[in-house]
Amino acid sequence: MISESDVAGWVGRIAADSTRGRNTPSPELDRVAQVVAAEFSRLGLHGDRAGLVQRYRLQTRRVLTARSSVEWRRGGVELGRTPFGPLVGFAQGTVPSAPLGGPVVLLGGAIDPLAIPADRIRGRIVVWAADFSPAGAAKADGISATLVAGAPSGVIIVPEDDGMVGGLVAGGSADRVAPPVPGLVFTALAASERAIGVTAPWLAAAIRASRREKKLVFDSTGVDAVITMPDSALGTTGPSAPNVFGIRRGDDPKLRDQYVIVSAHMDHLGVVAGPDSIMNGADDNASGTAGVILLAKALSQPGFRLSRSVIFLLVSGEEKGLWGSAYFTAHPPVPLDRVAALVNMDMIGRGWRDTVGVIGREFSRLGTILDSVAAHHRDLKVLPIGDVWPDQKRFFRSDHYSFARRGVPSLFLSSGYSPDYHEPSDSPDKIDAEKEARLLRLVAHFVIELANREGTFR
Repeated sequence: MISESDVAGWVGRIAADSTRGRNTPSPELDRVAQVVAAEFSRLGLHGDRAGLVQRYRLQTRRVLTARSSVEWRRGGVELGRTPFGPLVGFAQGTVPSAPLGGPVVLLGGAIDPLAIPADRIRGRIVVWAADFSPAGAAKADGISATLVAGAPSGVIIVPEDDGMVGGLVAGGSADRVAPPVPGLVFTALAASERAIGVTAPWLAAAIRASRREKKLVFDSTGVDAVITMPDSALGTTGPSAPNVFGIRRGDDPKLRDQYVIVSAHMDHLGVVAGPDSIMNGADDNASGTAGVILLAKALSQPGFRLSRSVIFLLVSGEEKGLWGSAYFTAHPPVPLDRVAALVNMDMIGRGWRDTVGVIGREFSRLGTILDSVAAHHRDLKVLPIGDVWPDQKRFFRSDHYSFARRGVPSLFLSSGYSPDYHEPSDSPDKIDAEKEARLLRLVAHFVIELANREGTFR
């Protein structure tokens, strides 16, 4: 059905040096999309009136640094103003069209993302005394995801080392999807008296104190902040990026207008400086991309009866903030209320040989159904387990979330992080193709069950 050589071949092709890390946008990503579309076409899958490739336009908003600042206030009285400059600037998120304001809360110390009181974040400006040491960086993604879920007005990142600011500030501009992907605006402030202490000595002292603590520090400060980035210019045109999808029509006239989606992201991080400059992204996420292609091939063969239709979807821009899946859910080729379930795969080519992490069980019946399917196919030697990374808040960090937030029952399959995560060393030779082939056979049985089972999966 799906072989080890199939997996190795497709991962090697997608994550080859010639694809140069599949950045969004890039000519190499476009070439990968065309390869996928050609394969879907060969398999007899169809798209919409525009075909198998859906393109979305990126727009550029440029923050005018000289006119941007953070203003600190108490009781309506200005305490000071921190201007943008070499050590202060826009980092990432959606560029705001109006100033962002709210009460300031300080987040620091030895932070467990699960301990952050999300109900006290909404509508506030979070000043995050970020720890980017090796130990702290391991939790940074989980903290960011917790902040995203908490919906603050904005986040001010204060790295401990001034040298980290260059890695946070986006050079005064950022490409964003229109309409904007919901998210945060991050502003990086250097942890130095020059950047903070002169205008807000109370904040500098609070940050220093938070770093001495061995427990979570989450304090209201009695101070308000207003992040202003005025006169930002919106580009009228910009580059575009691709999503690719192919629809395998269902066989039951009563159910074929309902859909199961199998998804993964095909982009990665492009090229970086250094002797090994290409971010191949073999596990993240050529493994998932290969999986969707091979599932499309397997389930398009004669002999499989699928009552519901199945959409095989590969999106771009995941690494930039779920751009492609956000656009796809805003412009779906079929009504989203007819999507019965979505199964997303991200990083499935390494890690455990006999288990797979299943994230999002608590939001639908899909996890229970997968358990049942796995029990009937013990010969594949793949056991679905729960979310073993709860501190990472991974449910909010891959493309299934764009669907889940719109009410689609969604499940996320992943084998977790490898030591080469987001490094040039994430290369095709490190993929466990035999293990991934077994996992994909299990997913094939799972998709068949979802396509043929009557009822809903909520």
